[in-house]
Formats: sequence, C-alpha cells, structure tokens
Amino acid sequence: MNREIKVRIWCKKRNIYVVHGNSLKDFCDAYAEYRTYLNDDELIWEQYTGMKDKIGEEIYEGDIVKNKWESRKTATPYYPEGVIIFEDAAYKWNPFNERTDDESYDSINWWKITMKQMGEGSEYMEVIGNTFENPELMK
Repeated sequence: MNREIKVRIWCKKRNIYVVHGNSLKDFCDAYAEYRTYLNDDELIWEQYTGMKDKIGEEIYEGDIVKNKWESRKTATPYYPEGVIIFEDAAYKWNPFNERTDDESYDSINWWKITMKQMGEGSEYMEVIGNTFENPELMK
C-alpha cells in the first residue's frame, strides 16, 4: 500500500497549528524553522490517516468525525461522532457516547473500529472539527 506521509503539529503554547505539511519535505522545512524557538514538549504531532472524508477532506489523527451507522434490525440511520486516534499500531474511530437507549443499534457501533476495517466507509464520514480547535464538540 502506498500512502502519503503528512503531518500537522499543534503548538500548545500558541494554540495554533504551526505546521500542516503538504509533503514530507515541506513538513521538514517548516518543522526546522519552528524548532528553533519551540520545545518538543510544546508540540503535539498528528499524522494523516491516508483516508479522506465524503467531501475529500483529509482525515488526521485528532479529527472529530461524524459517521453513519445503520441498525441491522431496522435499517434506521444514526450519525454518531467520534475522534480519530492511533492505538495498537492502527488508526481508529472512537465514538464519544455509547448508545444505550435503543437496543436496535448493534453493539458493533461502539467499539473502537480501525480505519482499515471501515475501508470504503469513509464515503459516510465527515470531518466536523478537531480536538484542539473545537473542544466543544467532544462530548
């Protein structure tokens, strides 16, 4: 599998993304510049997952993503939100809230599902923010 390596870096001190590289070379050049006056402990690195959402926006670690699920019993759609994390050597979509009010929604909706398992499911995903710029979206 051939995947682009892209990263973005959040600066805790300035509360902004200081690097959002379009290529590894662009990233290295920008990082070298910021590294002259920022410490590594002030920076949070987020990597591109290799997937895009339904409108073509790149999905990064730390993005808040709305996804579409349907009950196998009723085919009723539901659109839970979750955050993209990197865990156990895989990017995963981790839903915020467990849905317990309706048993028709399958329990598979509520475990951390890997991006690879979602495969073509990205056509239903929508990036609605990220954990740093939109903390109010984290429920």
